[in-house]
Amino acid sequence: MIAEIMREEQIELPHIQLHKNVREIVAELGVLRNLEKNEALFRKAVNLGTNYFENSKLLETGAKELYTHWHNEGSKVDALENSIKNNRTKLDALKSAWEEEGGSIRRAQQDAEHARNKAEAELDQLDDAKQSWLEQDILTKDDEFENLDEFEEALKEAREHQQALEEGVADLKAHYDGLAQKETQRHTEKSAHLAAVKAEKTKARTDEQARWQEQELELERSRNRALEQHRGSREVDVDEHKRAVMEAEFATRTIVPTEEEKLAEVATESRRDQLEEQLRVANSTIDNAATLVEQCKRDEDAARHTRSTAQKKVTDETNKLEHLRALCHPKSGSLLAELRKHDETWPNTLGKLLREDLLERRDLAPVYTGENASAVMGWTFNLDNLTKPEWAASLEEQELRLTEQGKALDTAHEHLKRKVADHEAALKALKQAQEQLEADKRQAGQTQREYEAAKEAVKRVKAQNRAAEQERKAQAKERHKAMEKSLADLQAQIAQEAEAIRHNFDKDRKAAHDQYLIQHSELEEAEALAAEAIQTETNAHKQRLADIAKEYKEQCAKNGLDEAILNSAIERVRTANEKFNTVRGYKSSVLEYRHWQANEWPRRPEYDAIRTEEARKAEQAGSQYQKREQQYKTDRDELNFSYKELLSSKSKASEQRESCLIMLRRAEYEWLKEGVVEPRPLEAVLAEVESLIESQQTILKEVRTSINKVETVISGQGERSQITDVWEQLRKQAEAATSDPNNVDALNINLTRGVSELLGVHLPQKKETIESFVQTISGQLEDFYTGLKQISRLINQQSRAISHSISEKLYFEAIGHIDVSLSSRIDSQDYWPYLEEFALLYGEWREQQNTALPPEKLGDLLIKVTDILHRSKVATGIESVFDLAITLEENGRKVTVTNGRDLEHASSNGLSYLILCSIFAGITRMLCRDEHIRIHWPVDELGVIDSVNIAGLFKMLNDHNIVMVGGFPTTDPLLLQHFSERHEMRKGVGLVDIALPEDKLEALMQARRQAARQQEAKHAQ
Repeated sequence: MIAEIMREEQIELPHIQLHKNVREIVAELGVLRNLEKNEALFRKAVNLGTNYFENSKLLETGAKELYTHWHNEGSKVDALENSIKNNRTKLDALKSAWEEEGGSIRRAQQDAEHARNKAEAELDQLDDAKQSWLEQDILTKDDEFENLDEFEEALKEAREHQQALEEGVADLKAHYDGLAQKETQRHTEKSAHLAAVKAEKTKARTDEQARWQEQELELERSRNRALEQHRGSREVDVDEHKRAVMEAEFATRTIVPTEEEKLAEVATESRRDQLEEQLRVANSTIDNAATLVEQCKRDEDAARHTRSTAQKKVTDETNKLEHLRALCHPKSGSLLAELRKHDETWPNTLGKLLREDLLERRDLAPVYTGENASAVMGWTFNLDNLTKPEWAASLEEQELRLTEQGKALDTAHEHLKRKVADHEAALKALKQAQEQLEADKRQAGQTQREYEAAKEAVKRVKAQNRAAEQERKAQAKERHKAMEKSLADLQAQIAQEAEAIRHNFDKDRKAAHDQYLIQHSELEEAEALAAEAIQTETNAHKQRLADIAKEYKEQCAKNGLDEAILNSAIERVRTANEKFNTVRGYKSSVLEYRHWQANEWPRRPEYDAIRTEEARKAEQAGSQYQKREQQYKTDRDELNFSYKELLSSKSKASEQRESCLIMLRRAEYEWLKEGVVEPRPLEAVLAEVESLIESQQTILKEVRTSINKVETVISGQGERSQITDVWEQLRKQAEAATSDPNNVDALNINLTRGVSELLGVHLPQKKETIESFVQTISGQLEDFYTGLKQISRLINQQSRAISHSISEKLYFEAIGHIDVSLSSRIDSQDYWPYLEEFALLYGEWREQQNTALPPEKLGDLLIKVTDILHRSKVATGIESVFDLAITLEENGRKVTVTNGRDLEHASSNGLSYLILCSIFAGITRMLCRDEHIRIHWPVDELGVIDSVNIAGLFKMLNDHNIVMVGGFPTTDPLLLQHFSERHEMRKGVGLVDIALPEDKLEALMQARRQAARQQEAKHAQ
């Protein structure tokens, strides 16, 4: 019945729908909280992915430039290949022409040398023949053969002399005089001939000597002319070589960068400076963005505080509205309802004295008498000195206030709506500022990487330019050295050619001089022979004359022919004959010699001239060959040098093309077929792409690490986590988007998109869903907590009301004061401490008005509260949350009972029954507060009540306007007299009325009771 009273008072236990998956939701909340703790890790993975794609864009641009350079270098290689082919063709043509020309010159030289050698062979042969003739004493033989007649004449004379001796010539004197005369005549003739021969020989010798002197002088002039001509002809070559040496030497001292190298260095430095400025601007932008974020945080804090204030204002205005609504529409039976019903002036009278909390009380049983309205329980007050409280107003005033409060509440709602919009705008601005800060940091990071790459590109380009400069310097030194060597070789060759000219002329002079010496020697010998022949002839003449004279003298002395003289004459004949025959035997040799001398030896000057001319031709051909060979070598060296330069250029172009291809492969853009119109210098592009690749590899390494950490964090949330399921789906999408399943890096990059989607889409959705769920459950639990707390307060109020209702009047002498105490069991429930802590913590978190997830402790408390509430099986009946304790006085003895058994043992059955009836009567009237409504009680077991207390029982029921209906097996008039309707159920008859004997005392008592009721009714009106 007490529970029914509370229900009548609309005191109901708050209802809560306990969710079964709270633990899973809180677990997901923990997952979100854990992921939020690791948000920096996830953001890093996303940023790394963004950096990778931004880096990839730059890398793709660089790859396009590399492809352009690769294509251009390929064209350059083809052009250089054609130039190399043309160079080789020119070299082959030069070789062919030189082989033909050199061969022709060589052949001419060989022909000249052959002719010279042949002439020399002829000269040698002539000289050898001459020497052979000389060794045969051919000149003497020729001279003697030339004088064969003399030898014949001498033979004839000897014979005649012998004949004369044999015949005994008488006239000796005439004979000897004749002999002497003949001898003299012969001698004269012979001497004249020999003198003419000698003069001829002397003239030939002096002519030869003069000829040689002229020839020697001509040879000297020819040599000088040849040397001067040679020097003049080679002077141009020497000057050209000296100029080339000077140019090469100047080139070693004036090594300057090429235009391409200058452009590369300028381009890289310009790129570096541009990125440095961009980096400065980016850092400044980051500072501004950070300042903006701090300002947005302050704005968000201020907006949240303003929103919280507005929320509190709405709550206050709502409470005021509810309060005014309660004042305007009080509950039926409440003090305020009765005051407005019976006394319109109460706000200015009783309203100044009442406490506001009494207005809603329904247990005060207010009765308006109308008599002495200004008196309060016999007291009167000067109410003019009291200020009327705000709640003590008329209904019209309260309704006006209610209307105004409704407007104020609407205004507060509008204000709250604006502040919520401002807060959300501040949150959005903060988020945008934070995102912009992250974007600025990411852009600055990318710019920093590009800047570092640009600095590295500058270093590399400068190093490559220095290396190229050193290489060109080395090449220039090598060329200078080669030019110096070429000049030295040319000068040595010219010196050799000059020496060859001198040698050839010396050789010709020596040959001519040797020939002169031979000729001169021959002429001297011939002259000497002629002189000797003259002397011999003179001596012989003198001897002949002496012999003739001696012989004449001897003949004269003896006067006769002596045998010795005859023998001497015979010996003379024999000797003359022998000499004649010997000289005559010279005929073939002399004739052969004369033929050789006339036909062969005269050709010696011709051979000598041929030898000289051919030697000159050979020397000229050799000089021409050497000159043309030097020119050929110069042209060949130029072509070879050009060939080397072309090869070097081709090699460099090929290397650069290969470098482009290798770099494209490293960048995984070898498939690219798209270029740019104006690429930057190759070295700058290579250096930047190299740096970008290194940066890409670093990013991939960091992405690999970050994704592993992300997956470790996600997998650490458990297999049953919804986030894990979402991540598995994102991973499958990433795997499907990866063309090569074995490419882990590509998968990781695609997974960064998954992480981005997880952060940007799924986690916010999940967070919103879970926060909404948590707020819903938490709100229900908070309402549940608030309701239970209100129930506890109302239970205490009901305890006072019931006690007052029961103990207002005493009807039984044995039973004194009865106090019914209701104590709430809510705060003793096992879930209450956790629910109370949860409600306080939730209220604090809710008041913060931020976007942070509920704290971990709140989730733990949520699980504990829901688990305990599930186990506790929270009842829905109000009777389950309070304890009843009855304190009473029975015959002066205080007794406290808390249950029916205690009540049964606290007193006799009759008194226990009366105590229950007293309690039930008070509770019944609380259930039905309108006392004009009659209530019927079915009562049993009246027999246990002492007859002394029966009248008190009926008196109590009559006071409470309760009619007792009972059935019992007795017709005791003392009991039946208290019933206005008495009937008996008789067997076989049915229901019959029971008439009691008249009792005057009872009639008198009945009249008094009637009068008392009338008086009470009058007071009630």
